[in-house]
Amino acid sequence: MRHRLELSHEFRMIGLSVILVGLSLATRFYRVNLPINLHPDSVDTLRTFLELQHQGFFHTILGFNWNGASAVNTYLIGWGWLLTQKAFWGVRLTSIILSALGVWLTFFYLQLITKKYWLSTLTTLLLISNPTFLHFSRSGWENIFNVIPVILMLTGFYYLKTMNKRQSKVSWLLLSTASILGFYFYHPGKLILPFILLAIALQRNINLEQKLKLSLSLLFTFSLAILPFFYFNYSHHTLDKISGRINNVSIFTQRHQRERVFFSQKLKQNLVGLSFFASKSMYVGLNERYAPLSFQDYLVPPVITLFYLLGLFVSLKLYPEISLFYLMNLAIIQLLSANTPNVARFIHLIPLVYILAALSLNWFIDFISSYQVVHQIKQRHRLLLKLMITSVITGILIFTYQSMQLYLRWSQTKRILNLREPAVWRQNYPLWLKFNENRVEQGKYTVNDYEWQRIKLSIKR
Repeated sequence: MRHRLELSHEFRMIGLSVILVGLSLATRFYRVNLPINLHPDSVDTLRTFLELQHQGFFHTILGFNWNGASAVNTYLIGWGWLLTQKAFWGVRLTSIILSALGVWLTFFYLQLITKKYWLSTLTTLLLISNPTFLHFSRSGWENIFNVIPVILMLTGFYYLKTMNKRQSKVSWLLLSTASILGFYFYHPGKLILPFILLAIALQRNINLEQKLKLSLSLLFTFSLAILPFFYFNYSHHTLDKISGRINNVSIFTQRHQRERVFFSQKLKQNLVGLSFFASKSMYVGLNERYAPLSFQDYLVPPVITLFYLLGLFVSLKLYPEISLFYLMNLAIIQLLSANTPNVARFIHLIPLVYILAALSLNWFIDFISSYQVVHQIKQRHRLLLKLMITSVITGILIFTYQSMQLYLRWSQTKRILNLREPAVWRQNYPLWLKFNENRVEQGKYTVNDYEWQRIKLSIKR
């Protein structure tokens, strides 16, 4: 009987995974040529990839990309672009695939902590349909990649709580992978290893000896994984490159002194912005080039926000690593950096908002189900409850389709397209590609966005 239940669970998980990943890919591939221009960060990634290719794979894979992160990100995006035979939309392929993988990992983790198929499915569908998450999933930028190590880390801590021999190995593998990917992916991922070590020290279900063994083995594995990076980049400029992007946005630099002086105002703005996710509370500036702020009043629907706020407290009791990692990221990345609340630096935490919302709803359902009257109602009206859940899921699918149509229309408005300037437009893309490929073959650097605007006009004449 137990074997049959396990098989039933596996078949359900496989079936739901295929549906959810399929839907995630469908929404991201739908009219993937839109928007019809590539914003500067996507263009910079392609430019860097063209230059790195010419310099040689083994000389550059362990180097830096244009923003000071690992060149691994550039290669992942560049390889996706090559798979599409250098198509205009090809720069978006890797973000699409890795965000779909992040969606599946989120569903898997939700099922672990809620044990309810309908709730895991419902929450994942809501995440898939979130316009902000969708927007970054269709971009040629690596900040969405960090969803993967974050969810791997949380799953690793879930298995760590059991500490049986088999699952402790799984936990170690997941935590090691999360810390390594966090280092090589976009900059906020570098917080993952310090947090893992801190969270292990706070674990109550393992003794001091086990904590030391696990921490040291993780540090050893992490050191081995990043050793080649530092070996090939060893120079007095290496740390400057790694910290370059961080220094550019840090409030402790002279450039952003004003935000340090008016820190109380900044704190209030971030608390409001990241508690209710109102678009008007977010920092705009160049952010509207990357985030769909004018598309919606709220980055996360208010109903989900309500459960998310409750989930921050529920998580502290049940799965404290979720809330602690989330809050640590907000404190360090948002409060200590300039021009915040910043959606681009927050996007990898969007799945955690939905996870926290699901966790609080799950706690509430379990709480009221403990009453005999509610339990009897559930038993008597099981068919009605299933119909209600099916209706809600159908409604979300309809909402996703309508939201997708509105989002695509918004992305094609003249104002939004112009905000993405200096951009490479689809009609000029073949010209841009040929021009830069010729420069690279001649041993020259590719031209930046502003130079291209000027050169494009002279070529056309």
